[in-house]
Amino acid sequence: MKRLFYCVSVLFLMTSCSFFSSEADDLRRQNDSLLMMKSQIEKEINGYFATMNEIEDNLDKIKEIEGYLSMQNTTEGIEVNQRDRINRNIELVSQILSKNSREIAALNKKLKNSDLNLKELQKKLEQLNKDLEEKVISIQQLEQELAKKDELIVQQEISIQGLQSDVDNLSKEVANKEQIISEQDETIHTAWYVFGTRKELKEQKIISESGLFANRKVLQSDFNKDYFVKVDARNLNRVPLYAKKARILTTHPKNSYSLEKVDGQYVIEILDKKAFWSVSNYLVVEVD
Repeated sequence: MKRLFYCVSVLFLMTSCSFFSSEADDLRRQNDSLLMMKSQIEKEINGYFATMNEIEDNLDKIKEIEGYLSMQNTTEGIEVNQRDRINRNIELVSQILSKNSREIAALNKKLKNSDLNLKELQKKLEQLNKDLEEKVISIQQLEQELAKKDELIVQQEISIQGLQSDVDNLSKEVANKEQIISEQDETIHTAWYVFGTRKELKEQKIISESGLFANRKVLQSDFNKDYFVKVDARNLNRVPLYAKKARILTTHPKNSYSLEKVDGQYVIEILDKKAFWSVSNYLVVEVD
């Protein structure tokens, strides 16, 4: 009887051990499966957060560039190099926005296809998408403002060029008038004088006599003008004649000059320039 009980006990123990061993294997398999699932979930979630962190970093970059562009938009004039930098920054922002848009769309697709219920993650993604849309609008507004500013600068440059052209034309006109005035002034105040013997003056047709007792004629139409000395009447104070005898043949007011002898030779002292040249701007003196 005891032997029988012993055999039954052994058999029961063997059966129990087999049962518990099988159950332990199942538990181990379930645990491994859960660990694998946990690892996959963590990997998936980490991927989501990594992408969102990258998107947020990109939005920060855009914010910095946006600040720079806003500052440039308040500047009165934009140089060529500055404008190139602005264009490059706008192009960079466009690339970042495009990349963020693609990544957000990809995340949305993954979340929809995922078996995980990640409401907070979905909210975060929606907020990122909203921020992205706001940045797109903000950058577009900045581009429009910069374009308007560029157009205004072009118009101002055209206006300045027009004004510069007017100034140039006016300067030329003033210069021409000044030249004319200068020439007229020179003409008005130009005088000529000559002194010589009767023979010399006759040879140059400055004086002419038709007979022994005929009146002497001075400055006929065909006289040699090159024989005269050209002067500015305003600056001529005296005319040395280098002769012991002198006779003024042209008409000049008596009180406008004096005929003086210096070291035995005559000199014409002009006392009143305006009056002296008022009758004629030619002075002819016969010397001997």
